[in-house]
Amino acid sequence: QQLHLTTEPGASETNRASRRHPAFRVASVEAMRAKLERAGVEIIPGNVFPGQKRFFVRDPWGNRIEVLAP
Repeated sequence: QQLHLTTEPGASETNRASRRHPAFRVASVEAMRAKLERAGVEIIPGNVFPGQKRFFVRDPWGNRIEVLAP
């Protein structure tokens, strides 16, 4: 697998419009959400899927990142 993150000029706007993203599975979505909120990270709600909890965040360059747990 490969992970491509961009940091070149103008990447934030390009990445903000993109739906491509990596996903990270965590033990507790609630605990990760609380930790990120305390750090001032904007939480972006995701579509609801049965049996899965998830949300999205953006890194400092605008890359979309999914956080999920079954």
